[in-house]
Amino acid sequence: MDIEYLSYLKGNKTEFDAKMDTIAEKLGIDKNWLYAVMWCESRMNPKARNSTTAATGLIQFMRSEEHTSEL
Repeated sequence: MDIEYLSYLKGNKTEFDAKMDTIAEKLGIDKNWLYAVMWCESRMNPKARNSTTAATGLIQFMRSEEHTSEL
């Protein structure tokens, strides 16, 4: 199944996609794989929050324990 990931974004889709090109190139990965991760983790919602952990955002990042105490 092909998903048109950009259709789920709000805001400047062209700018977002260009940034994804840059990030994917720096990481040496396929941009579509990164979009797929975002879709699976948050359904492309940058304000997504996991109900059972502290994970947030498009890729559901979590703060590391060593940095949490500094906040």
